[in-house]
Amino acid sequence: DDELQLLPGSTKYIVPGAPLVNAGLVSAFDALYFYNGGAGSNSGTYNFRGDFGLHDGGFGGSFSNTGLLTKTLGAGDSAINGITFNNSGTIDAQTGTILFNGGALSFADGSVFSGAGRVSVVTNASWAGTQNTAAGNLHFGGGTQTGTTAALNGNVHWTAGDLAGTWQVNGG
Repeated sequence: DDELQLLPGSTKYIVPGAPLVNAGLVSAFDALYFYNGGAGSNSGTYNFRGDFGLHDGGFGGSFSNTGLLTKTLGAGDSAINGITFNNSGTIDAQTGTILFNGGALSFADGSVFSGAGRVSVVTNASWAGTQNTAAGNLHFGGGTQTGTTAALNGNVHWTAGDLAGTWQVNGG
C-alpha cells in the first residue's frame, strides 16, 4: 500500500496552494503544521504514531476528516490545536489521548468515536446530527459544546464546560 511517512526532523508545514489530500495512509511520526491557510483532508487513514498532532503554524489552516483519524502509539496527547477541524469520519484513539484544544471545531452527522484511548474536547465545538460514541471514550472537558439537533449514541464523559443548543442522549 502507498504510504506517506512524516518522520522526525525539521518542522513540516502545509502551505496555501499545496494541500495535503490523503486517500491512502499517512503515518505521522512527527507533528504537522498548517501555515497561512494551508489545508489538509483525509478520506483514508491518518495515523498518529506517537504523541504528535496537527497545529497552527501561523495564520491558521484547516483539516477535514471523512476517513479514519487514529492514534496507535504514545501514551500522551496528540493535539489538534489552532486550526479549523471538520469531522464526519472516525476518530479512533487506540492509546493515549486525541486532544482537541483550540481552533474552530465541527463534528458532523455520522462522526464516530472509538478505541481504548481517550478523545477529549476542551474548547468550543459545534456538533450536528448523530455522534456515535459507543466506545465511551469521548470526553467534554471545557469550552462550550453547541449542538444543532445533536444526538449522542453511546457514553460521553462531561467534566467541565457548557452544553448549548439542542442535544438528545440516546443511551450507551
